[in-house]
Amino acid sequence: MILSDVLKALSTHCKKLGIEHKDLYLMLFEEEDINIEQTVKNIFGKRALNQRIFKKIITDDGFVHLTNIIKSKLLSTIGGHQALYQSLYQLVENDTHLSHTDKKVILSSFDPDDSGQLAQFIAVCILCGNYNTAHLIKEQPFIPAEYGINLEKYTSDSGSILMEYDLWKASQDNFFLSRSKGQRFSSLNIITQLLPKGFIAEPDFLIKGKTEAGTIKTAMELCTESTDHIAIIGDGGIGKTTFLHQIMTDAYAKKEYSASGSEELVPLSYRSGRPIPFFIELNRCPQNIDTWYDDSLRKTNFITRYVAQILENHLSLEHISTNTLDLIEKEFQKKPENGKPRYLLLLDGFNEVKSSDGHSIRTCLSNEISVISNYPNVRIITTSRETQAAYYASSFKNIRLIGLENNDIIAYFKKCKMSETKIGLIMASKPLVECLRIPLYICMFCAEDTSSDLPETPGEILYSFFHRNSSFYNIRRRATDTRTNPLDEQQTAFILDFVLPYIGWHFEKEDCFSVNETDFEEMIKNSILVIRSFCNGLSTIPFVDFRYKSIYLIKVADSLYETYSGNMPCNDSMLQKIIDCIFSYLGIVYQYQTTDGSFQERNRYAFTHHQFRDYFSAMWDIQLLTLTQCMNERLFFQEYTHKNAVFSCSHFLNNGYWQHHKTEFISQILMEHRNKPLLHPQSQNWYLPKPKTDEQKVLTNVLRFCRNITERDLHYLIQNILSAILEGRKELSGLDLSNQNLCGCNFFNVTCSRKGKSTTLTTNFSGTTLEQSNFHPENHQNNVIDYLYHKQNCFTLDDDGLLKCWDILSGKLEYEYQFPDPTGINDFSSSGFLKISPNGEWLAVKIQESKRNGMLIGVQFLNLKEQTQLKTMSVILPDKKIKAINHFTFTSDSKGILIIADYTTIFCYSLEEKKILYRMTCSDLMKETQLYTESTSSPIFAFTAEYDLYDSLGDYSEIFDDEEDDEDFDDNDIYHYIPVPCQLCWIEPYIGKENLLYSFISMPGSEPTAIYLPQKNAFLCYNHSVQEIEYFNCATQKAYIVLTELTQENQAPPSHIHLHPEHMDECYVMYPDNCYLIDLDNLEHSGIIMKYPISGLHKLLNDSEQEGELYFKTAVVPSKNRFIVSNDITTYEWNAEEDTLLPKYNLLYYSCSGLISDTMHNYFILVHQNNGVSVFAGSPAMLKYSYCFEEPDYSISNCSYHDSKQLLALTFSRSDHEKIIMLDLTNSEQHTIFSTKYQHETVENICYHPDGNYILIATQYQCCEYSLEDNFLYHILDAADEERIVGAGYSEELIEIAIVQNRQEQEKTVVDRCEYYEKRKLQGKVTYTPKWFYVLPELTEELFPYFIFFHGDLGVQGPVDDSGMQSYWITNGFFLVPSNDDSFSLPQLDTYSLGTKRTHKKQTILPHQFVYFKHTRALEYQYREKPSGFSYTFLDEKSGTAIFMKNSEKLFLHRNFRLCTYKEIEEGFSKNLGSYDGHAYWDYAVPYLDNQIIGCYENYKLLALDSVTGEELYDIEYTPGLSIYDCDFRYARADETLLDELKQNGGIIS
Repeated sequence: MILSDVLKALSTHCKKLGIEHKDLYLMLFEEEDINIEQTVKNIFGKRALNQRIFKKIITDDGFVHLTNIIKSKLLSTIGGHQALYQSLYQLVENDTHLSHTDKKVILSSFDPDDSGQLAQFIAVCILCGNYNTAHLIKEQPFIPAEYGINLEKYTSDSGSILMEYDLWKASQDNFFLSRSKGQRFSSLNIITQLLPKGFIAEPDFLIKGKTEAGTIKTAMELCTESTDHIAIIGDGGIGKTTFLHQIMTDAYAKKEYSASGSEELVPLSYRSGRPIPFFIELNRCPQNIDTWYDDSLRKTNFITRYVAQILENHLSLEHISTNTLDLIEKEFQKKPENGKPRYLLLLDGFNEVKSSDGHSIRTCLSNEISVISNYPNVRIITTSRETQAAYYASSFKNIRLIGLENNDIIAYFKKCKMSETKIGLIMASKPLVECLRIPLYICMFCAEDTSSDLPETPGEILYSFFHRNSSFYNIRRRATDTRTNPLDEQQTAFILDFVLPYIGWHFEKEDCFSVNETDFEEMIKNSILVIRSFCNGLSTIPFVDFRYKSIYLIKVADSLYETYSGNMPCNDSMLQKIIDCIFSYLGIVYQYQTTDGSFQERNRYAFTHHQFRDYFSAMWDIQLLTLTQCMNERLFFQEYTHKNAVFSCSHFLNNGYWQHHKTEFISQILMEHRNKPLLHPQSQNWYLPKPKTDEQKVLTNVLRFCRNITERDLHYLIQNILSAILEGRKELSGLDLSNQNLCGCNFFNVTCSRKGKSTTLTTNFSGTTLEQSNFHPENHQNNVIDYLYHKQNCFTLDDDGLLKCWDILSGKLEYEYQFPDPTGINDFSSSGFLKISPNGEWLAVKIQESKRNGMLIGVQFLNLKEQTQLKTMSVILPDKKIKAINHFTFTSDSKGILIIADYTTIFCYSLEEKKILYRMTCSDLMKETQLYTESTSSPIFAFTAEYDLYDSLGDYSEIFDDEEDDEDFDDNDIYHYIPVPCQLCWIEPYIGKENLLYSFISMPGSEPTAIYLPQKNAFLCYNHSVQEIEYFNCATQKAYIVLTELTQENQAPPSHIHLHPEHMDECYVMYPDNCYLIDLDNLEHSGIIMKYPISGLHKLLNDSEQEGELYFKTAVVPSKNRFIVSNDITTYEWNAEEDTLLPKYNLLYYSCSGLISDTMHNYFILVHQNNGVSVFAGSPAMLKYSYCFEEPDYSISNCSYHDSKQLLALTFSRSDHEKIIMLDLTNSEQHTIFSTKYQHETVENICYHPDGNYILIATQYQCCEYSLEDNFLYHILDAADEERIVGAGYSEELIEIAIVQNRQEQEKTVVDRCEYYEKRKLQGKVTYTPKWFYVLPELTEELFPYFIFFHGDLGVQGPVDDSGMQSYWITNGFFLVPSNDDSFSLPQLDTYSLGTKRTHKKQTILPHQFVYFKHTRALEYQYREKPSGFSYTFLDEKSGTAIFMKNSEKLFLHRNFRLCTYKEIEEGFSKNLGSYDGHAYWDYAVPYLDNQIIGCYENYKLLALDSVTGEELYDIEYTPGLSIYDCDFRYARADETLLDELKQNGGIIS
C-alpha cells in the first residue's frame, strides 16, 4: 500500500462530486506551490509527500488536524463511507510492508460507523502509504519488525484490540464453517435443507417479538435498541435459533451475487467498535462440566472453553491452553471504555442440555451463565421454550417471539404460488392459522399435498410432511429417481417408519440430544430387530408402505440386516448405507465431531431440530399402537431377548405414563381432535363423527384390544390412551369403555356426558372394573404435611393419613394408600412424618391415632418392592401411656428402625425379626433429637436440642425479671433472647448410656440445625457462638469452621441440612431463599458445587404480582434437581434441570362462583370455580345434569345467566389471561366469545341484556358488547391511560360504565364517575354515544347501615399506590324506601350531561336505584370479624323476589323487595332462619319452588330449608367434578359406596 493507492481510493469517491485530484490534494494538505499541477501528478504517481508536509502531519497536532479535515471537509461531503472503508481495508490487509500484528492493530482500532474514527483510519492509511512510498523510492529492503512509524501512537489499547480482532476473526471463520455442507447450519432453514431446491419458496420472514411492556417490533430491532441481557422465549420452531444465526450473519457476512447469478454469503471485513458475537450450542456441554469448576471464579468454564476452542481452531474442549482461558476471562471481565460490552454471547439450546445422574449439567451451566452475566464486557442473548423460561435468565429482559401475522402468512402462500381460493380456505381455519404462525410449520405445510383435509395441529403438519402427503415424503419414496440415496424405496420407507422413530424414542428416553456413533449404530440395529420380531408372528400388518403384508416388511428388514440370522450383527457396509440415507440423503439427522472423550465418542449424531426428536419419539409409540391392532394377547406380551435385554410390545407401551408433550403429539398425529363430538344442526343432539382415516381409529381400536385382556394389568396403556383421546377431543363422551379394567384411571373433572336437545351422548362404563379413586380428585383434600422424593416418584402425606405416590415426569398419580392418623393430638411437628429406608424397600409413616382405649402409637411400613399389591406391616409401641413419637429413622443397613417417644424413650425395632429389640430411656435427651446408626447393634449418634425454652430458663430467668414487669413485655419475647442449647453425643445401644461429644448453641428463636455424616463420622452444625457452620470430627472431637461463604451471604442460620439421597459425599444446605449443594470432600476450600437461589423464580410464574414471596420448603430433601417451593398459597415443584416451576401436590379447593335460580324452568345452577357447573331440579332437588370444562390452569371467577334463553356466560381466569365462554344449557354447546389482550387484564363483570341478545363485558381497560345475533364483539369504550373501568351494566335502554382514577400518585385529573351510553343501529352500523354521567358519591357513615349490596361483594379496589394499597373501594348497590324510623335520607347525585352543551344538576337517588358508591371501610367481612350491613344473596328484578343475608348467617326471603322495609328485614333476621345458633356460614342462597330456600355452604354443599320456618328439609347429595349423567354403569364391578355415588350423580346402575 503506497500513498497513491490511498489517494486514488479517496479520489474514486470524490469524482462523482466533481472533486479532482488537485482539489483533493489541497483539501487534505492545505499547501499550494508554484508547480501544483506537477506535484499532484507526482503524488498520484509513485512519489511521497514532501518532507515539510510529512513532518507536520506526523506530529500529534498535525495528525489531529489532518483527521479533522478528513472528517469535516471530506467525509461530510462524500457518501459511501462503508465502500470507502472496504477499499482501504483491503489495501491494509494486502500490504506487504506491514507486519501481521500491525495490520491487526490498524484494522481493529477504528469503528467505520463513527465518522471520527473513520477519519482517523484514513489519516493512518495516508501516513503508512507515504512511509511505504518513501521507502520504495530509496529502494531499501523492508523489515516489518523495523517499521518506521509507531502505530501504537495513533491507536489505543493495542493488546486488547489484537485480542478482539483475533476473537472476531475466529468467530467469523467458525460461522462460515458451521454453514458448510454437512454441518448443522448449512441452511438456516431446515425445510429447505430437507427438500431439493425449488420445492418451496425460500422463506425470508422478519421474526417479530413482544416485550414485557407489550411493545411489538422485529426481534432484531428490540435487541439492538437495548443493551440489556435478553431472553428470547417462544415455542419450538418459531425461529429462536434462526434469529440468533441472523445476528451472526449480519455481523460476519454480506450477500453478493456470484458469476452464475446466484446469491451467496461472503465474509465482511472487520469493523471495530461492533459487538463480537459467538454462537454457543449449549447442548455440546459435556457431562464432566463439574470438573471444570473454578473456586476463584465460583463457576465452571464451559463457555470460556467453547470460545477458546474457536479461537485455537480445534474441536477439543478438554485440551485448551490455560493462557487462552485466562485471556478470555480477562476480556470478558474488562470494563469497556464506552460502557457497551464488546462481546455478545448467543446461547442456544439450554433445554437440549443432557440430564445427568450425578452433578446436574444444567444446573452447573445455569450457575456459570449467571456469573458471566455480571461480567461488564459481556452481553448475553439466550433462547428458551415458552414453558422453560431459563432460570439463569431470571433478571434478563424477556422478548417473546409472537410468530407470523396473517399478512406474513398470506404473503408466503403467494410466494409459494398458492391459489387465492386455497389461501382463503386455509385462512378460514383458525386452528390451522395458529399453527402456521410458527415458521417451521408454515414451511412444512407448504411442502405438503393439502388437497385432502387441511391439517390443524403441529403434529398433523409434521406427520403430513414426513409420513403422509408432502413433497418431502413423495421425493424420498421415489428413491430410485436419484443416485444419492444408497437405499431403495421400501428400505427408505422402513427407515422413516421405524428406524428414525426408534432412535427418537431412545433419545427422549435417555433425555439426550446427541449420541456417539457406536450407540447410533446400535439403535439402528435394534430398531430393525425389534420391528422384525413383532411382525414375525403376524400375516397382516397395518402399514401401507409394505402392502399390509408382514412378509414384505420382514423381507425389507432382512435386506437391511443383509445376513440376518438371529443375533447376527448388521453388515457393516449396509449399516453405513443406512447412516448415509439418514444423514446425507434424508437430512433429518446431522453429524458433528468432537475431540473430547474416547475416540468412539467423537463422531456424534443429533436431530436437526428438537421438534423432530420429539415427533419421531411419538411416532415409535404410534407405530406400535398401530401394530397392536393386528396382535393378539400372546403376541403383545411375548418377550424377545437380544444381547441379554428382554423386550416386548407391552414393554414399550405399558411401562409408564407418557409425558404431556408426547401425549399431545400422539393425539395430534392420530387426529383425535377430528373425533370430538359434533352437534347435529337439525336434531341439536350430539354424535361422534365417522373416522375418515385409519389414524383416527387407532386409539379406539387399541382400547378394544385391551378389553379382551382381563388377567393382565394394562393401566398405564389405558390411561395413556384416554389421556391422548382427552387431549384431542377435550372429553370422553361417546367412548365405549365397557368391560375395561379402569383401575388407575381418573375421570374427575372429565366430561363423560354431553346432553343434547333430546338425547345424551355418554361414555359406556358397563361391565367395567372401578375403584373409588376413579371419580375422586387426584389432589389431596386435606393439608399436606410431608413430602418425600424417591427415584422417579414424589410421595405426599396429608394430615388425614392419605399417602399419594406421584410420577414426577408425567405428573400422574401412581397410587394412593390410606394410613391411620399420622399427627395425633400431641405431635406438633412440621415434618418428619415420612421416611424411606436407604435400600428403597420400605416407606415408613408415623401412626398416632386416637382410640377409645387410648392412643395407638407406632410406625407403619409400606413395601415399595411390591407395588402391584400394596403390602404393609406395623410396629406398635407397647406402652399405652406414650403420648407421641418425636422422631424415627431407619438404620443405615435398612434392617431396623429407631423411634423416639415422649422425648427420652428410644425403641429399636428389627424389620427382619419383626420385633422390638430393645427399649431404653435417655434422660439427657432434649425436646428436639435426631438419631443415626449403622445397624440395630451399632452405637447411636445423636443431635439433641432443648427447643422448649421454658423448661431450660435456669440462670436466664433473673435476666427477664425487670422486663416481665413491663406491660409491653410478651412471654414469647423470651424466645428471641435465649440461645438454644444443643449437644452432639453417642449412645450405647441397649443400655442407653449417653456420651457427650460437643456442646454448642443455636440462634435464639430459630430451629437448631445439625446433621450426622456417616461417611465421615462427623457432624455438620450451625454454632451461634461463632455464627458459623462447623464440621465436628467425632474421632478427634474437634470442631472446624467451614463454608464461611454461606454465613456471609445469608443473615440467618440454615434451616435444614440434608444428605444428598444419591451421593453420600454431598449434602444440601438449605435456607428459605437459597440452597447450596456441598462437596463434603472439599470443605477445606469452598466446597460449594452449586447454588440454587430462589430470587428470580418469579419469572417462571405467569404473574408474579398476584403471588406472595416464594421460599424453599427446606424440610424436603431435593432430588434429581427438583425442589419443593411455596408462597403460602400454592406449592410448586421447581425442576432446575428443565427450568420449570409447576404447581404440584396442592389441595383441591372446592369453591363456587355463583348459585343461580331459574324460576322459569324450575331448576337452579351451582357454578364451581374449578369443577364445572351442576344443574339441579325436581322435588326433592336432585342433580339434573353437570358440565365439566377441559381448561387446565383456569378457574371460573364470574358468571351471568339468561333464563329465557338458558344461556350461561362464564369467565375463565388464569393469572395472566381471562376469557368468557358461553354455555347453552339446552344443548350443551359452548364457544368462546371474548378474550383479554393484556397480561394483567381482568374481567370486572359480565351481564346479559334483558332480551338475551347481548352480553356486556367490562375489563379494567375496555368495555364491549357481544351480539348473539351476529356473533360479533362491538367496542364501546377504552379506558384512558390514567383511568380504570370498575364495572358496567344495563340501565333500562342505556349502558352504564363506572370509571375511576388508576393510581393514587397521579395528579387528580380524573373524575370518578359513571357514564351512560346510548346504543344506535343505523344501516347495519352500531354506535355508542355518551349521554350523561354522575360523579361517584361517597358512602357516609350515616348511609353505611342502609346500603344494600350483593352478598360477598367486597368491592372493586379504587386507585392504588406503589405498594398496592387502595384508597377506597367501589361497590354497586341501592337503598330501600326510608321510613320514619330510619335515620337517613336518600343522597343526591351530581349529574352532568355530555351533549354539545354540558349541564349540571343535583338529582336525588331513587329507592331501589342501583348506584356505584365509594367507601373507605369494608361493607362486609369475609370471616365475620365485625357485623356487616344489609346484603342480598338473590334478587330478581322482574318478580321482585329477594333473599337478604346478614353476616353470612341469617336468611330472610321477601317476595317483593320494592315493598320491603328495613324494619321488615331486621324482623326477618330476628327469626334466625338458617342461623343454626350462629354456626351457619352460607356462601349463597336462592329461592326454589314455592317454599324452599337452597343454601350453599362449605363452598359446594347444598341444603334445602323451609323458607318460612327455616326447618332443614334435606341434603342434596352429589359430587362436584363428575360429568357422568346418563352414563351406563350396569354390571360394573365396584363397591356399593362407589355405585351409590355414581347413582347420585346421574349414572345408570341398573
